[in-house]
Amino acid sequence: MAQKPFIEMDNDEIVQHLETTSNQELWDRMLALQVELITPQELSLLDNTSWWPALESVLEIGCGNGLFLQKIHKHYPKKRLEGIDINQTYIDKLKSARDSHLQFAMGDALAFDEGRVNSVDCVMFRLLLQHVSDPLKVLNNAYHYLKRNGYVVIIEPFDPARKTNHPLSTTETMLSEIATKESGAVGGRTVSVELLNACQEGEPLAGQFDVVESNITRSGKVTKQVIVFTHENHKEIHYEAQHLFAALLARKYQLNLDLPKAHQDILRYYNDENAWTCPGFHLLILRKKGG
Repeated sequence: MAQKPFIEMDNDEIVQHLETTSNQELWDRMLALQVELITPQELSLLDNTSWWPALESVLEIGCGNGLFLQKIHKHYPKKRLEGIDINQTYIDKLKSARDSHLQFAMGDALAFDEGRVNSVDCVMFRLLLQHVSDPLKVLNNAYHYLKRNGYVVIIEPFDPARKTNHPLSTTETMLSEIATKESGAVGGRTVSVELLNACQEGEPLAGQFDVVESNITRSGKVTKQVIVFTHENHKEIHYEAQHLFAALLARKYQLNLDLPKAHQDILRYYNDENAWTCPGFHLLILRKKGG
């Protein structure tokens, strides 16, 4: 039986669903919602660049359920797209989605693949690098996979860039606790700014990449917001996504979460017709040096 939309569930039903559903099921649903919420804005950003429309081949590393590449395939059917992921279950489920211009395969971001050297025009990382143990190694691999003057597109959360006119106290408290836990650590939810700094002169990636675009400075200052959620932007989808985001944060970082309170926070946000949120995404675009 298909899951009832969150907006049709009462408080107890939502809390029970979040408490009893597996991590994998919650994450699968969150990935699907992210594509609906974020991808149209991502595509708009890429369409407005001088280089994206002309790209012939794109590799997404950490493609998850493949929905992002399937969405791109609909808009750009002539681009050769491939997604790799370490999760065999995802790859098996994507067999029916494949065609001559859309492929999926098993692959590990940290494992160098000699067969991919100089093979693609663009490597994409979407909400992946925060989860890997050695982001610099992953970027080094991408450098070798790229053709001459190829591009890397990175989209990652950067929580200090979050902005809203209607804060959700439960979510903001958890993000503050996560920032404290990750303070001084490598990677995590500030990984993209670390990689931006790694491209500066004298740093590990300086000889490999030029920075083409970044909406966040090396010191963490936001120059522009790239993703915005408003009531006109899938109100019901955002409502469900906020619940899943809170539940997944609590589970991953082992935080205390009062689910009934979180639900009431989100419900008040939903009922505020003027509510908007910039979730704090960092768009970092790099170009390969040295041909």
